[in-house]
Amino acid sequence: MKRNIKGVLIFLSALLILSFCSCSSASSSQSAKSTASGSYGAAVAGNGLMDETANGSTKTAPSTSTAIVPAPTVSNSALTRKIIKNADMSLTTADYNKSIGQIESTVKSFGGFVQSSGTQGEGATGSRSATYVVRIPTDKFDSFLDSVGKIGKVVHRNVSGNDVTEQYIDTETRLNTLETEHTRLVDLLKKATDMTDIIKIEDKLTEIETQIEQYEGELKKMDSLVDLSTVNISVSEVTPSQAAASDSFGGSVSNVFTQSISALVVTLKFICYFIIAVLPFAIIIGAVIFIIILIRRRFRKKLRENNEKKIARQDGEQDKPEDKEQDEKKD
Repeated sequence: MKRNIKGVLIFLSALLILSFCSCSSASSSQSAKSTASGSYGAAVAGNGLMDETANGSTKTAPSTSTAIVPAPTVSNSALTRKIIKNADMSLTTADYNKSIGQIESTVKSFGGFVQSSGTQGEGATGSRSATYVVRIPTDKFDSFLDSVGKIGKVVHRNVSGNDVTEQYIDTETRLNTLETEHTRLVDLLKKATDMTDIIKIEDKLTEIETQIEQYEGELKKMDSLVDLSTVNISVSEVTPSQAAASDSFGGSVSNVFTQSISALVVTLKFICYFIIAVLPFAIIIGAVIFIIILIRRRFRKKLRENNEKKIARQDGEQDKPEDKEQDEKKD
């Protein structure tokens, strides 16, 4: 009996030992699998999955980790805004000659130049005027307008700006692309041996060079307009009384009325000048028309006389047979 109980205990002990060994081995295998899986996932995340294709080549799966993308580089032209500035100013002055001299000297002192100018009117009537188109460095644009505004009374001032930054960058990018393509074509031309290929490459080079010159011209023009602002200035002469009275409402009305009268006088002068200029031509044309009318009247008169003679002749021919009959009766 004791031997049977001891045998049962030994058997149970053996089962417990076997089950413990199997559990430990299963847990170790799972641990190894999880470790391998973790390493595999890390490899996929870090370096990309390498799958072997049927042709024996390898294909890298896209990485699941977040890549750091470098910021795009910005050209220097995009950092500085390209703005073309323009201004229109209208001045009135009682001292016309002095104001004209001050405007020209102010343009020179600010490093600018007069692109075009014109004058009109007569000094005796106090209706002279002048117009200027000047180019001023953009960094002195505002101070120049302030200085010109002190020369006379400003009756009109308008400032505008045109931002051409995007157009400039686009043109610059196209130019860089064409220059790169030009360099590649030059390298191909050096290596080309077939005459047909050489001709094609040269034709393409000529086309690209023409486009490069065009874009370079556009960039130079925009640089010139950006660096030198354009200011249109008009100066009108007024009498001292008009200048003194222009500050009040009544004076402004009187000034407008006086200017309208002056404009009417100028218009009448132009009409007189036109009549005097046209008069010689009118005399010649009138003489030609008079001669044509005179010749036409004489021709009609002569034609009427010929018709009357013809009718009279026909009537005479009709009267002759009757005369013959009367003569016969008398006989």
